[in-house]
Amino acid sequence: MASDRGRLILAYERVAELGEQELELVRTGQYELLDALNAERQELIAALPDTPPAEASTALLRAAAVQAQVEALLSGSLAHARAQLVRLDRGRSAMSGYATQAPKPVHRVDASG
Repeated sequence: MASDRGRLILAYERVAELGEQELELVRTGQYELLDALNAERQELIAALPDTPPAEASTALLRAAAVQAQVEALLSGSLAHARAQLVRLDRGRSAMSGYATQAPKPVHRVDASG
């Protein structure tokens, strides 16, 4: 029974470790790797009991703190990307005013009529 409890605590520690890895990926802009990491975390969490043991509190607090940092970084990145898109859209609108318009067809009349 003690070894089962130890494995359970290790699972909670792994959740916290995955959160720390996620934080590093977000810090370095490696967003494409987040899906695989999240899949592993979701699988691990699904196997955990609904009520964690008291011994898991340190790992859970660590995971929660890291998750808050991840959310803050992602929120900031999203706001930055949104601002970039707005600036590009405004620039595109401004540039469209400089676009050359197709010349109007010239109707020429020759000597034959």
